[in-house]
Amino acid sequence: LVDPSVELELVVRYGSFQRSGEIHGATPDYPAVYRFYPARGRFLTEDDMASQSRVTVLGDTAARKYFGNEDPIGKTLYFDNVGFTVVGVMRRKEFYFGEDSHNALEWMNRMTFVPLTTVYSRFTGDERKRVNYVNVVVDKVANNAKASEAIKTVLYRRHGGVLDFEVHNRSERLKQQQEQSRMFDVVFLVTGIVSLIVGGIVIMNIMLASFQERIREVGIRKAIGAKGTDIAVQFLVESILVTSIGGAAGLLLGVGFARAITALLGQPAVITPQMAVIGVAASVLTGLVFGLYPAVKAARLNPVDALRYE
Repeated sequence: LVDPSVELELVVRYGSFQRSGEIHGATPDYPAVYRFYPARGRFLTEDDMASQSRVTVLGDTAARKYFGNEDPIGKTLYFDNVGFTVVGVMRRKEFYFGEDSHNALEWMNRMTFVPLTTVYSRFTGDERKRVNYVNVVVDKVANNAKASEAIKTVLYRRHGGVLDFEVHNRSERLKQQQEQSRMFDVVFLVTGIVSLIVGGIVIMNIMLASFQERIREVGIRKAIGAKGTDIAVQFLVESILVTSIGGAAGLLLGVGFARAITALLGQPAVITPQMAVIGVAASVLTGLVFGLYPAVKAARLNPVDALRYE
């Protein structure tokens, strides 16, 4: 599929409504290229292109902006005092990122379409038969690179050896974004691992300091019958409790940070339940691993030496 498009600013008028708006010259392939189909009426046809018909198709938001609650089908809309009959209204397009209330596809709902040939004959003239862009859909994504090179060759030859155009391969952009995402994932993963190791060392030192202050307590417990496993479990529970509280506090800070990023950049930053569970679980595991050494050291303490400790 190949769909050339041209955009131009014209004065749009219907009844008391009169305002400058963007008009899109399109071809019948546009719905198939963008998966954007009429909800009422029809889209542009080959006959409209051949006869340079004065017909227009409106996006959902554009139809409500021009006509309010009226049914626009069959009505005449004026572009720079040239009347166009409304033959269709497009199906509303919506897509939201997470909890963001902004419709990322609202720009499609605002579009006003007329036949590309009509734009040339009515508004631009033969000397300005140019397009803003051409969208091309290839049969397979694997053929995108080959098609891009072929398009470059054809356009370069048609433009007399002048490179006054750009060809963008969306699959390459997606691949670059995926590579950037993987790089960010690695950076964040390494940062998280270093943070866990540093935090684990801090927890281990805290538990060792706590053990040094409670040597006599441990000795008394062992003297009256406490087993080494009882002492080890006590220190492990304390270590896990400290890291669990730290993990919960970190989760709350993370949610606040994500919301701040969303408000600052206008881009959604979402913390999923899976991410929250993994974060807290990593904190608990850190407390368990780094609490083992103080726990084992306390469990192996000789009660006689502990009772003599000052």
